[in-house]
Amino acid sequence: MSWRLRDQLRRDQGNQVKGNQAHENQDQGNQARENQDRGNQARENQDRGNQARENQDRGTIESALTLIPLMLLFLTVSQLGLSVYSHATTDQSTQGAVAYSAMGLATIPGQSNSPSWSKPPIALPLPGGGSVLVGERTAHIPSITPLLPGGDSFTSTGIAIQE
Repeated sequence: MSWRLRDQLRRDQGNQVKGNQAHENQDQGNQARENQDRGNQARENQDRGNQARENQDRGTIESALTLIPLMLLFLTVSQLGLSVYSHATTDQSTQGAVAYSAMGLATIPGQSNSPSWSKPPIALPLPGGGSVLVGERTAHIPSITPLLPGGDSFTSTGIAIQE
C-alpha cells in the first residue's frame, strides 16, 4: 500500500469518528431537550392540580359546619370549668370570712371592704358556752355560652365556732 492510500484511509476513519461524535452529541442534546420538556409538562400538571385543589377548597362550608358545634362545645366546657372553680373559691372565701367574723374581726386582713353577705352571719348559742356562727353568700357567674344563658347562681355557706 502506498503512503497516499494509508493517509486517505486514516482521514476517512477520522472523519467517521468525528461524524459519530457529532451524532452522539446531537442525540445527547435531543435527550436533554426531551427531559426538559418532560419536566416542564410535569410542573404544568402540578400547577393545574394545585389550582384545581384551591378552586375546590374555596367554596366549601365544611369548616364552618364543624367550627360552630366545636365552638359551642368549647364554650360549654369552659363554662362548666369556670363554674366548678368559682364554687370552690367562693366556698373557701366564705368560710374564711365567717372564721374572721368569729374571731371578732370586721374585715379580712388585706381586703378594704367587708364581705358582701346575702344574709348577715347568725350566731347560734351552744349549750356549754360559745356559739356557732353561720354566714351565707350568694354568687352569680355570668354566662359565656349560649347553652346556659342565665349564667350560674349559687349560695355558699360558711360555719365557724366562737368561744
